[in-house]
Amino acid sequence: MAAETAKETPATGPPEKAAPVEDTPRILVISCGGTVTGVAEDPTDVQKYTMGALNAEAFRSRVAPQLGQRVKLMFHDFAESGTGSPDFGSDKWLELARYLLAESTRSSDGFVLLVGTDVIEFAFFLYHVIALRIPVVLTGAYRHSTSMSPDGDRNVYHAILVAMSKLSWDRGVLWVSNDTISSAYYVGKHHANRPGAIHAGDAGYLGHIVDKKNVRYNYDPSLPTDPRISIDLQKVKDLPRVDILKGYPGSNVDLFFATVEKAEDPARGIVLEGMGAGSWSTKPGKEIMEYSKPRQFPVIVCRGPEEGHVSGAFVYGLGDGCIGGGNLSSMKAWVKLRLLLCKGASYEEIKKAFSY
Repeated sequence: MAAETAKETPATGPPEKAAPVEDTPRILVISCGGTVTGVAEDPTDVQKYTMGALNAEAFRSRVAPQLGQRVKLMFHDFAESGTGSPDFGSDKWLELARYLLAESTRSSDGFVLLVGTDVIEFAFFLYHVIALRIPVVLTGAYRHSTSMSPDGDRNVYHAILVAMSKLSWDRGVLWVSNDTISSAYYVGKHHANRPGAIHAGDAGYLGHIVDKKNVRYNYDPSLPTDPRISIDLQKVKDLPRVDILKGYPGSNVDLFFATVEKAEDPARGIVLEGMGAGSWSTKPGKEIMEYSKPRQFPVIVCRGPEEGHVSGAFVYGLGDGCIGGGNLSSMKAWVKLRLLLCKGASYEEIKKAFSY
């Protein structure tokens, strides 16, 4: 129930403590809405349903009998009924992070968060701002709870097993679904509709769940090489505005200037989701660089395909004046840039932070 190093991340974790020795871990299950808590009138309809219709306590009867006396489960509803991840914004992300830190000093040996999967980048955010030793495990579902062959209950059950396991300590924030365990840093949603398409891509799985109680890891505890971004969660109420623009042949710069020169609340940074390895149409790319380079205005360029890397050393259509998003998707780069701006990072510090 502690931070990795209190000195390095004073705003993101309580004082370090030893791992618990009791045989019955206390796991707090927190509902943040999403499909996993959804209910529909028609079990064959996977599009029209009410998110958050099931509260957290409803999962006691759905998973507790299979767990027996091996765990003490506690439940908490964080999101309002009907909340989907597109409406669970960064102000709520920060509020939930503060709640997790507060609860980690009380009576929890691990957390399971039930979340929507459309904005799975929330897991990436938590990886950066939460530095607890105890397991913080996120899970969700592709199919609502009343659909034919729902995947949610099994995912929640497995997420609790992972949170119970002492093997899950010191691994950062985790994602569990489809019998697998992934780092929250690398995990992504790779198909809009097909269950089992949430995974960590090139980074691979950290482990898997074999049966009713076997949690297996492929590696000893380790973290991504990209350092966490520590912010003062007690002072920050929301994150700075950053916008994402999509590249396509013949694109213009109207939207870029509309957002960066907005009279009220202009964007403090831009993420460009380019074509291929970040490429951009030459004419608008030149105008973007002519604006951003002399001002040291952060423009992060990310790949178009699901996987790949953008170094920023030279990007077609943009030259060498942008910052490469590395292996991050545009949404993850959006999260990271907002955290860096919130921390007050300079242009050079932002550039260095994206070099991992």
